[in-house]
Amino acid sequence: MIISKLAWKSVRSQYYHYAVYLIGMIFAVTIYYSFRAIAYDQILLNSVGSEIRLKNTMEWGGFLIIIMIISFMLTVNQFFFSRRVKEIGIYQLIGMRKRQIAGVFFSEISILGITALVIGLLLGVIFSKLFSMILIKVMFLTIESSIRLSFPAMLETISAFIFILLLISIHSWFLLYSYQLTSFFKRDEKAAVTIEQLTKKQLFLGCVGVGLILAGYILSFHVLSLAADDFNPVILLSLPFLLIALCSAGTYLFFKYTIHILIWLFSRGKQRYYRGLTMLVAGSTRLHLFKGSNTLTTITIFIACSLGIIGGSASFYTLGIEGVTRTNPTDFLVSSELYGTIQKNIEQKTSITQSVPLKFKVIGGQYRQTIKNQETTTLTEPINLLGVSNYREYQKINPYLKPIVLKKKDSAVMIDDMQNGFRELITYDPVVKLTDGLMLETEGSVPDYLGNAMLRYNQRTMIVSDELFNQVKTAAAYELIAFNIKKNNDSQLTDAALKGINKEWQGPIYYELNNDAGSVKGYVSTVSKKNSEDSEEHEVWRLNYTSRLPNLEHTRKELGIFLYIILFAGILALVISGSVLMVRQFSEAEREKTTYQLLERLGISCRQIQRLVYQQNIIIFFLPMLLGIFHAFFAVRLFNQVVPSSGYQLAYLSCGLLILIYVIYYMITAKIYYWIVSKGD
Repeated sequence: MIISKLAWKSVRSQYYHYAVYLIGMIFAVTIYYSFRAIAYDQILLNSVGSEIRLKNTMEWGGFLIIIMIISFMLTVNQFFFSRRVKEIGIYQLIGMRKRQIAGVFFSEISILGITALVIGLLLGVIFSKLFSMILIKVMFLTIESSIRLSFPAMLETISAFIFILLLISIHSWFLLYSYQLTSFFKRDEKAAVTIEQLTKKQLFLGCVGVGLILAGYILSFHVLSLAADDFNPVILLSLPFLLIALCSAGTYLFFKYTIHILIWLFSRGKQRYYRGLTMLVAGSTRLHLFKGSNTLTTITIFIACSLGIIGGSASFYTLGIEGVTRTNPTDFLVSSELYGTIQKNIEQKTSITQSVPLKFKVIGGQYRQTIKNQETTTLTEPINLLGVSNYREYQKINPYLKPIVLKKKDSAVMIDDMQNGFRELITYDPVVKLTDGLMLETEGSVPDYLGNAMLRYNQRTMIVSDELFNQVKTAAAYELIAFNIKKNNDSQLTDAALKGINKEWQGPIYYELNNDAGSVKGYVSTVSKKNSEDSEEHEVWRLNYTSRLPNLEHTRKELGIFLYIILFAGILALVISGSVLMVRQFSEAEREKTTYQLLERLGISCRQIQRLVYQQNIIIFFLPMLLGIFHAFFAVRLFNQVVPSSGYQLAYLSCGLLILIYVIYYMITAKIYYWIVSKGD
C-alpha cells in the first residue's frame, strides 16, 4: 500500500516530468495501433492485392516504431533516475529495501503505462481512419476508409507495450542495483564540471570538430569529382555513410569543445559580455552544453538522419514513378504482331486516341565508353537504329522525349538509360562503327524515354538520320506500336485490352560479332547461322508488350507503403528528439533551482531571471536543431549529386515541420523551466 501511495505522490508532485513521458507513450500507442489496424483491414488488403505484402510491411513499420519508442523511454528513464538519486538514497536511509524502491518505480511505470494504453488506444481507434486515408491517398486507391475497432490490433498493441513496460522496469531495476547508497549523494558533484578558461586541448579539438563538419559539407558538393579517379558504384553509394561519420564526430567535438571557443570569442567583447546577465548566460550555457554533449550530439544526428531519410524516401518514391514513366511513356507499347488483336479488344470498350509506329533496325556495332575516367571499354554488340523523323513523330505523343537535331547525315545521338538515374557517369567516344563499313559520329546522348528496353532486346539504341537509316540493310528489323487510349485511368479498360494476351518473349535474333582490324565483322539475323560447336553465336529475345497503368498502380502501392512508414517514423523521431530535450531541461531545472533562488536573493529581478531562462533554453533547443538541419541539407545535396530527383523537396518541407515542433517544445519547456526554478521547495 505504501509503495502505491509513494508512486502516486511522485507522479502528482512532478507531473510536468511525467507529462512528456506520457504524451510520448500515448503518441506511440496511437501510431502503433493504427499501423496494426491497417494490417488487419481486409477491405484495404483486398484492394491492394496479394502482390503487395501490405501486412508484412506494416508489421515491419510497427517493429521500427517499437524500437524507436523503446530508445526514447530508456533515455527518459535514465534522466528520471539521475534526477531522483537523492530521493532513492533517502528511501534507503529510512529503511526501504531496494526491491521496495523498485516496486515504487514499477508502480509509477504501471500507472503511466495503463493511462497511455487507454488514451492511446482510444485515439488510435479514432485516428486510424485518418491514418488509413493517408495511406489510401499515397497509394492512389479508390476505396473508402471508415472507423473500425480491430481487436487483434488492440491485443497486439497491449502485448507490445506490456513488454516495453517490463523492459523499462528491468532497466530501472538495473540502474537501482548498480549504485551504492553513498553514490546517490555524490552524483551531482560529478556532473558539476566547470571550465574557467580556454585550454589548448579545447582549442585543438574544437577546430578539429569544425574541420570534420566542413569536410563532410565539402564532400557533399564534390562527390562525383572525388569518385572520378576510381569510380565504383559501391564506393559512391557508401559516401553518404562517410558524410554521417564525419558529421557525427564533428558534432560531438563541436558540443564538447568548439562551443568553448565560441563563448571565449564572445567574451572578448568586454562591454557586451559584462552587460546585464550576459556573462551568467554564457557560463551557464557552456556548462549545459558541456554536460549534455553526448545527448545533444545524439539528438543532432537523430534530426539529420530523420530529415535525410524522409527526403531520401520521397526521392525514392519519385524515382520509382519516374521509372514507370520512362519504361511506359504511353498507355501501351506493343509489338506490331499483337497490335491488331489489342485494337479489336479496345474498340469494344473505348477508342485509341493517338498511335505511332516505331520502326527499328538491328545492326552490329562497336563503340567505346568510359565510366568516370576509368579505363575505356570497347563494346561490340547489336545496336537498335531509329530514324530521326520517326523519333519526332513519337515525340508528339511522348512529351518526355528530348528534342534531337542531327547536323549531318552520319550523325547520331545515343539513347542512354544511365542518364535516367546517375548523372554524367558515362561518356562515349564520338565514333561508332557499324557492320558493312558504316561509321557514325555521335553528337551526345539523351535519357531513355523510348519505353521498356526489354522490347528492344535490351540493347543500345541510337537515333540516326533518315538517309542513313534507309541505307542500312539488315534482316533483323521489327516494329513497335505506341498508343494512348481514351479514359486511360480505368484499370478495367487495360484488362479488357489485354484479354487473352500473355506477356511473353518473342522475335529472337541471333548474332556473332567481332572486332577485325578496327572494323566490325559478323552478322545479326532473325535465323540462327550457327554451323559448329565452336561458334560464339548469341541469342536474344524481346518482350511483346508493356502497359503503363498496371505498372503505375503497382509502383504507387509498393512505394506508397514505404513512404507512409518512413514519413510517420520520421515525424515520430522528430517528436522524440524534442521530448528528450524537454525532459533533460526539466532535470537540469531541478538541479539548478537553488542557484536561481540565490540570484533572486541577490536582487536579480524575476523578469531578468525569466530572460536568462529563455536565452539559455533557446540555445539548448535551437543549436542542435539548426546543426541537424544543416547536416540534413548537405546529406540531401550529396544524394542529389548522384541521383537527381525532385523528391528531396519533402526533406526541406520536413525542416519546416521540425522548426514548428521545436518552437512549441521550446516555449513549453522555457515556461515550465522558469516555473520550476522560481517556485519554493
